[in-house]
Amino acid sequence: MAEGRHGTQANSLILKHSGNIVQDIYGEESGRCQFSCPPGQWDLMPGAGYAHPYASHLLFERREVKLTPGFWKVFADYRGVLGDPPPRYELSFGSGTEPIETHPDFITQIGGKPSAPKNGAVFVDAQGKITSDDSLGVFDRFLVSNPDDELLSFAGLESYVDMNSIMWTKTWVTNAMETTGGKVEIDTPDGDAPSFDGRNYLYIGLSSSGVRGGSARHRKSWRLSGPNGWNPKVYGNPS
Repeated sequence: MAEGRHGTQANSLILKHSGNIVQDIYGEESGRCQFSCPPGQWDLMPGAGYAHPYASHLLFERREVKLTPGFWKVFADYRGVLGDPPPRYELSFGSGTEPIETHPDFITQIGGKPSAPKNGAVFVDAQGKITSDDSLGVFDRFLVSNPDDELLSFAGLESYVDMNSIMWTKTWVTNAMETTGGKVEIDTPDGDAPSFDGRNYLYIGLSSSGVRGGSARHRKSWRLSGPNGWNPKVYGNPS
């Protein structure tokens, strides 16, 4: 809608306040205008496809009508994006538990191996029998008493806390919805993502808000692996 008045005074939509236009950190803009409208003239009110009176890249998103005496008050919200704003990148850290036998120092410092167990680690074969055969044994538990250090018991220890929920995200806005999400695979993230020794990133997907007014917001996410990286046999080889 390029003009603030349509028709005669008794049969017109009149722009009363053009308000402010606000831009967020992603480059998405929004604004609100107030109109006066003759009672019941719904066809005159801003609706889908209407543009902001002074910013044509902002398109109608929603409206509020106050049924006041005399002319009704119509508040119209607009949203959009101008040009191609640069994306923003964010790094978030989170922790979680991992099986103790996956600890990078399990063999050298924590549990050892079937032929040379440490700290009371017990290894069993496929039948659940204790074994010292490195080709058959898998970690089962720790003994209550630690034969290597009586003051340091590992009894009941099954997992450890690791910084295993590090996420790298890219957020950007355009005037159209993204429809190609890609596939979950080992990937080099967009932007200048930090690197960590022995770890790599797994692309885990894209979300797109869909078009609201004249813009849509999108987010791609990558998750950092544990100490040994993502399994390339499962998630594909890094490019």
